[in-house]
Amino acid sequence: MPAKIFIALTYLIGCELSFGAISLGISGFGSVSNAGLEKYHSLSFSANLSLGLGQNFRVGITHRRAFEKKEGLKKSESAAEYFNFNDDTKSIANSIDLTIVLFVGQVSPFVFGGIARRDYDRTAKLQTQYLRSKITLFPVPTHGFGFAVFISRDINFKITQTYSPGVRIIIENGEEKHLGVVDSYTQAGITYKL
Repeated sequence: MPAKIFIALTYLIGCELSFGAISLGISGFGSVSNAGLEKYHSLSFSANLSLGLGQNFRVGITHRRAFEKKEGLKKSESAAEYFNFNDDTKSIANSIDLTIVLFVGQVSPFVFGGIARRDYDRTAKLQTQYLRSKITLFPVPTHGFGFAVFISRDINFKITQTYSPGVRIIIENGEEKHLGVVDSYTQAGITYKL
């Protein structure tokens, strides 16, 4: 794996000399909240490496990880008793995108689209029962829009809104049924031109 990363970085540096600027972007968030008998932990981070193809086009790869943990007590509907539960979900998304910058200036709006692989891994414990599910979606289209505010020549603050297909599982007549949904993700972060 390190050899593949080295080869990819060497290639991008070579492209930098031929085409345009290489940019590295990072963003993330974390939160802890409480709702009655339950506690929620959320953590997410994203990294993006892109190569400029002239002033208005960029091709890049994005890696995003999100973790969500729910824990606490549930009350039984049939009896006045409480039981512990834990629900951990990890999602990983990797995408290749083409970005079109609509206007180059102090504030630069852009649109993007590409393909992604999305992996979901969920583990839940309810009383003495353990549930585990894994879902992989590949390839799925991804698209969105955003804008960059340039703080300096090499640093900008970026806000993006991303949309891509997802899966929701419901129980119908005692069986799992997969429904197609559209997932959205809003993020803010800093991008540095290498």
